[in-house]
Amino acid sequence: MRIELPRGLFTREFKLLFAGQAVSLVGDGLFHIALAFAVLDLTDSPKSLGVVFAAGGIPLVVFALIGGVWADRLERRRIMLAADASRMAIQLVLAGLILTDNAELWHFLVLQALYGSAQAFFGPASTGVLPQILESHLLQPANGMLGATRNATYVVGSAAGGLLVASVGPGTAIGLDAVTFAISASCLFAMKPRPAGISAENRASFIHELAEGFREVRRHRWLWKVLINGSLFLMLYVAPIEVLGPLVARNDLGGAIAWGIIGAAFALGMGLGGIAAATLQLRRPMVVASLLFLITGVTPVLFAIAAPVPLIAAAMSIEGLAAGLFVAVWEGEMQKKIPNDKLSRVSAWDWMGSLAGMPLGFVLGGVFADVIGLDATLVAMACCAVLLALWMLVSRDIRGIGARTSPEDL
Repeated sequence: MRIELPRGLFTREFKLLFAGQAVSLVGDGLFHIALAFAVLDLTDSPKSLGVVFAAGGIPLVVFALIGGVWADRLERRRIMLAADASRMAIQLVLAGLILTDNAELWHFLVLQALYGSAQAFFGPASTGVLPQILESHLLQPANGMLGATRNATYVVGSAAGGLLVASVGPGTAIGLDAVTFAISASCLFAMKPRPAGISAENRASFIHELAEGFREVRRHRWLWKVLINGSLFLMLYVAPIEVLGPLVARNDLGGAIAWGIIGAAFALGMGLGGIAAATLQLRRPMVVASLLFLITGVTPVLFAIAAPVPLIAAAMSIEGLAAGLFVAVWEGEMQKKIPNDKLSRVSAWDWMGSLAGMPLGFVLGGVFADVIGLDATLVAMACCAVLLALWMLVSRDIRGIGARTSPEDL
C-alpha cells in the first residue's frame, strides 16, 4: 500500500465540476435534515415521512433509464444544467410554502416527485461527463477526490442544517439549498467538455438503445451482482434508517442538531473513503469496504438502544468510510471498462437497479416500526446489513472490483 497523489487532475473543467458539486452537496446536507423534520413537524408520523421519501424515489427509479439514454444522445452538460435549474425552482417553491405556513402533505409529495425526476436525469449525465474532461488513468482518483470534497461539504451542510432547523426552521434551510443549485449551474455553464453524444444520424431507436445498455450490464457479472447487492442494501438498510433515524433523534437524542451531527459524521467518513480511493494503492479495495460494512451492522442497534450521539456518529463515520471507498472504486471501474458511448445508459441501469428498492424501503421502514415496533425493526435491519456485507466478502466477482490484479470479466 502506498500513497500517490494524482498529477494533472485539476484541469479547468474538472475544477469547475469539482466546485459546483461541492457547493451543491452543502445544500443537499441542509435539505437532508430540513425535509425530514419539516414532514415530522407537519405529520408527526414516520409512515408519512416514508411516503414522502418514496415520492422522490419512485420517479428517480422510473426515469433513470430514460435519463441515461438521453445522456448518451445529447450534451451531458446541458442535461445537468436543466436538472439543476429545475431543482432550484422546486426548492424555492417548497421553501416558500413552509415559510408561509401553507405547506401540506400533498405539496411535499408532488414536489419530491418532481425533484426525483430531475435527479434521474442529472445522475447518469454526471457519471458520463467525467471521461469527457479527464484521461482514463485519472478517473478513479477523480472519483475519489470528488467523493471526498462532496462529502466534506456535506458535513458542513448536515451540521448547518441541524442548527438551522433547530433555530429558524426547515424552510430557510431548503431556501439555501435552492441557492446552491444556482451556483452549481453557473459552474456547469462555464464547462467545456469534449463531445461524446451520439450524432443524430447514428441514433437508433430509444428502445434499442435502452436494450443495448441492458446487454452491456448483463455482459459484466461483477456489475449486475453489485447492482443486486446494492439494491437490497439500500432497500433493507439505508432507506429505513433515513426514515427511523430522524424519529429516534427527535424523540430520544435531542432533535435536529443530533441528526445533523450523525449525518455529518457519515459524510465525513464518506469523504475520507473518497480520499483513500484517490491516494492509497489498495490491492483489494472492495474487501476493505466489505469489512467496514460488516462492522457497521451494529449501527441500527445503537439507534435502538438510543446510544449516546457520539457513539452513533462514530459508527456512522465508519459506514461512510466504507461507502466512500466503495462508490469511488465502483464508478472508476465502470468508467474504465464501459465504452463511453454506452456509459450513461449503463450508469442509468446502475441508478435504477441500485435505487429500485428504496421507495419500498422508505414505506416499509415506517410500517414495520408501527407493526413490530421500532426496536425490532432496527435489529432486523442490522441483521440484513451483516448478511449483505458477508455476501460482498465471499463473492469473487465483487471483491475483485478495482483490484490491482483484477480477474477477467466473466
